[in-house]
Amino acid sequence: MEGLGIDLRLIIFQLINFILLLGILTYLLHKPILKLIETRQREIKEGLENAAKAKAALEKAEEQQKEMLAEAEKQGRALVEEVRAQAKELEKVLENRAAEKADKMVQRAEEEIQADRLRLHTELKGELAAMVVTATSKVLHENLKEEKRSQIEKMVNTLS
Repeated sequence: MEGLGIDLRLIIFQLINFILLLGILTYLLHKPILKLIETRQREIKEGLENAAKAKAALEKAEEQQKEMLAEAEKQGRALVEEVRAQAKELEKVLENRAAEKADKMVQRAEEEIQADRLRLHTELKGELAAMVVTATSKVLHENLKEEKRSQIEKMVNTLS
C-alpha cells in the first residue's frame, strides 16, 4: 500500500488514537451529557406538568368565578325583588295612612259643618223668635212685656 501512498502504521496509530479519544470522551463527556439531558428532560416534564396543573387551576378558578358571579347575580335579583316587595308594602302603608288622614279630614269637615249648621240653626231660631215678637208687637200695637216675650220665643223654638 505504500505504492498508493498509504502508510499502514500511521492508519493503525490514528485508529488507536481515535479509539482512545472516543473512550476518554465517552467516559468524561458522554455520562455527564446524558445526566444533563436527563435532568433537562425531567425539568421539561415537570414544567409541562406544572403548566397543566396551572391550566387546570386556572380553569377551576374561572369556573368558581363564574359560579360566584352567577350566585351574586342571583342574590342581586333576590335583593331587587325583596326591595320591590318592600316598596309595594310601603306604598300600601302610605296609601292607607293617606286614606286615613283623608277620612279624618272629611270627618272633621263634616263635624265642623254639622256644628256650623247647629249654630246657624240656633241663631236663626233666635232671630225668628225676635222677628215673631216684633211682628206680634206691631200687629197688636203694644209693647210686650219681658215675660210674654220669653213665652213667645219658647213657643217659636218648640215649633222648629
